[in-house]
Amino acid sequence: MVDEFDASYENAESAIRRWANRLDMASDYVDGKPLAEALCLAICGGDLVDYHVPTLKSHPGLASSVAVLKNTVQPEFSTAVTDWDKKDFFHHVFTMCRDRALFTTSSNHIGICPKDTRKGDQICVLLGCDVPVAIRSDSNEHYKIIGYSYVPRFSSNEGFLGLLPKGYREVQHYSAQSGMDYWVYLNSETGKIQVGDPRLGDELPSGWQRVTDIERQFWEEYVHDGASSTRTYLDPRLTKPELHKRGVPLEDIEFS
Repeated sequence: MVDEFDASYENAESAIRRWANRLDMASDYVDGKPLAEALCLAICGGDLVDYHVPTLKSHPGLASSVAVLKNTVQPEFSTAVTDWDKKDFFHHVFTMCRDRALFTTSSNHIGICPKDTRKGDQICVLLGCDVPVAIRSDSNEHYKIIGYSYVPRFSSNEGFLGLLPKGYREVQHYSAQSGMDYWVYLNSETGKIQVGDPRLGDELPSGWQRVTDIERQFWEEYVHDGASSTRTYLDPRLTKPELHKRGVPLEDIEFS
């Protein structure tokens, strides 16, 4: 299913209601959590207060977003929500979904994609690309990229490494020292953040070392012994040979 977002703020509520009615909102998502949470994450592009450290008061939260969603779809069966929560949520959805479309996949994922995406296109993760992309094949079995997508529980390397361990989520951490946001992993049980992906552990492939210094405390860099002293931020555990060792089924595709 591919359903384009109506291109106005005033239509945000009707679009959300239409999307929700096309899904089984009583079911669970691929991660075992309520589908309502995944839909809120999808149409907000994952950019909710729960995914920022420290939290951003300018963003809606997941719990309030789910409450507004349920109130929008079935107001008679949901708790009351404030006008501010509604306005905050609808404005965020409009910002994230403008010129986008909601889609579902054969693997039961949902997400937002470019509005030019159509039924039969594929959502894939590419080595070296930070986000999933929508692609389309032609008669010569070549592909072209339609554009970037956001897919809950598929946009944090789940396509390569599987779901994050229970209690972990990838968040944006703001550093007052640099004035920049960095992607890190938050352990919601301990409240601690870490730079390294908990699915990968600490061990690196032979010959590789981490570079650590105070100026780069929120991202990891690597250097290979004997080859070059040049630093790289590309994790050597996410190369094609190393992923094959982990049993990840990779596929070579050609773009036209």
